Amino acid sequence: MKKSAIFLIENYIAGGSDKIARILIEELNFSKVTLFINRSNDNSIVLDNLNQKNILIKFYNLITFYELVRFSKNIKNKFIKYLFLTLISIFKYPLFIFSVAYFFLKFRKIKFNLFIANNGGYPGGDSARSATIAASLIPNVRTFHIIHSMPRKPLFFFKFFEIIIDKIIGSRCEIISVSNAIVLNLKRIRHFNSSINVIHNGIKNISLKRVQHKINEFNILNLGYFDKNKNQSLLIRALGELKKLGYKNINVTFVGSDEGELEHCKQLSRSLEVQDFVTFKPFENNVCKYFEKADLLVLCSYVEGLPISILEALRASIPVIATNVGGISEQIIHGKNGFLINTNDHIDLANNISLFIDNKKLLAEFGGYGRRLFEKKFSSSVMINEYSKLLNL
Repeated sequence: MKKSAIFLIENYIAGGSDKIARILIEELNFSKVTLFINRSNDNSIVLDNLNQKNILIKFYNLITFYELVRFSKNIKNKFIKYLFLTLISIFKYPLFIFSVAYFFLKFRKIKFNLFIANNGGYPGGDSARSATIAASLIPNVRTFHIIHSMPRKPLFFFKFFEIIIDKIIGSRCEIISVSNAIVLNLKRIRHFNSSINVIHNGIKNISLKRVQHKINEFNILNLGYFDKNKNQSLLIRALGELKKLGYKNINVTFVGSDEGELEHCKQLSRSLEVQDFVTFKPFENNVCKYFEKADLLVLCSYVEGLPISILEALRASIPVIATNVGGISEQIIHGKNGFLINTNDHIDLANNISLFIDNKKLLAEFGGYGRRLFEKKFSSSVMINEYSKLLNL
């Protein structure tokens, strides 16, 4: 008998975790899905042309702690801002308890067998956690909590409450991590003693038509919203080094929405006189056209779980240079389908880029290995099979 599910998404910047949620909602064999989404969510990935057969969409209206913190950034007066942050910190956990009750009352009106929360990192969205606890209180419902990025250590002032929440979620639901690196950190800096399921992210196995470009032209792609974590400035500094070494005809396309660092990246490119090397594009849902033109993907983040952009590069037979953080070493086999670098070493990044520029055969060799790895471990069919077994679908 097919099972009915509630799927909850709390996210504020459209990204890789939304792509995975979309695949799970559409391809897992549910009789019905009730999809809960926060109204503040960027729904451009999740809802765009979503086949709504057997899918009921519900928006929840809770004001979250994350939204309040974001609002505080608009307060100019430092004293008022400090006072506001102090007040919301005091009411953080009363609001959390209220949201547990809110979701419990919502869920008890729905007939469902499975609950799945799609959380970015951990603790990530408070609604994702409170809804998980609420669903675990409903009789005869299996509850799952997916964690897509690296966990954060709880602040000292919140540690007591965070221990309680971790232990409730750890004891009452089944946790799914998208990488082994996340599991290690969940056990090291959070309070999860139970076993954690690891299911790597997967994307649809499609073939892309590579676009031919000039023989001496080398195209680099970087995907990700512009914030300090994504660290796009590392790539710009590497471009400055490559220019010093005499490399020309390098084109770098940055694709992503601005979360505060876009202007800094533009200024840095001008100060290093590499502005002619770079193009800045706004976020787009469908990025296949960029992979069709790219020779290389570069990812410079400080924190990642299991980046979808790397899976998209492997699918397109494109090598990757990425910082060795999170679960990236589970996607990139150093020296086989890409290179792993340190988070602040722009010289090493420049040297690795030059290896590909100077040896085009290396692009084909690394790209082919990456494609084979994708087919073996990271296609959506592999992921859906793993979820189906775990959920008993």
